[in-house]
Amino acid sequence: MSDCLECKSILVVWFSASLEILSLWRMGNLTTLCNNLDMDAGGCITPLQIFPRLKRMYLNELRSLEICAENSVGQPCDSMVTFPMVEVLTVRDCPKLASIPVTPTVNELKIVGVHSTAYSLIFMRIYLGSWPFLARLTPGSPENIAMLPLDAQQHQSESPLEKLTYFDLEDLNSLDTSSPLSRPHFMPWKCFSLVEELEIGGWKSLVCWPTEELRCLDQLRVLRIRFCENLDGYTSSSKETLPLSLEEIEIFYKSMVALPPNLGNLAKLRRLDLIHYTGLKALPNGMCGLTSLRQLVIIDCPALEEFPPGLLQRLPALEFLKIHECPELKDDA
Repeated sequence: MSDCLECKSILVVWFSASLEILSLWRMGNLTTLCNNLDMDAGGCITPLQIFPRLKRMYLNELRSLEICAENSVGQPCDSMVTFPMVEVLTVRDCPKLASIPVTPTVNELKIVGVHSTAYSLIFMRIYLGSWPFLARLTPGSPENIAMLPLDAQQHQSESPLEKLTYFDLEDLNSLDTSSPLSRPHFMPWKCFSLVEELEIGGWKSLVCWPTEELRCLDQLRVLRIRFCENLDGYTSSSKETLPLSLEEIEIFYKSMVALPPNLGNLAKLRRLDLIHYTGLKALPNGMCGLTSLRQLVIIDCPALEEFPPGLLQRLPALEFLKIHECPELKDDA
């Protein structure tokens, strides 16, 4: 359902026991997903399972949505409503939504642009182990992640997410570079120590390579950084390094001028993609240490003038090389 501007709640479809996919888009007056719920069974309040077979739910641009469910007298009852089979849940641009549906089987969760209270609930559920199957998480901007309750931060190392392998951080440009949350009070990275794939997109607050935050991710294999407009590429210390477990790095950017100094130490790195680097003039020395590198892609780097001498001859595993729109690059590599 999309663009149903007069719809304030969903009624009939909730009685579909066979529905597996629900997608709601741009319904500006929708304030609750389901109302008039009666959970009183013989004087006892019992959990109500909505959509017993629903597997995927997408809630997008519902700017008036405040709660997922309310009872017959108009009181919120989200905590008593369960979507028992939902595996994929996406909630995007629902700024008034302060609670997240109870989805015990979810394995892919994307929550971006909701009320700050909802972010606290997300990380509290992570801390309590309410999502044991969670494997892919997109929790919005760094500002929102910092809202993890203090007691959970203090005990975060006790309950890492065992199945979480993909972590995508999106910034809605809400975090200013001068914000005290930018560094070092950034986020509880230890909670995600088993993450293998990390995407970082659109952070205004990211200036240096996030080596300090990545230190806990010793199983990280894939790192993607895109559209971080204030990232210059330098590290705050020469001792800071990227995780040696990295196998793929993709950087899609505009004006970064430097790559990490320890790039050549990443002996497991198999793929390196550098796209739209208008400020990059040279590749770092030591790249001959990339003995496992199979793919090197360099696109639209107009300031890049040269490779380290003899670099390509010292990459024994290289199978695929693409260089495009690099007019200043000399052919003496």
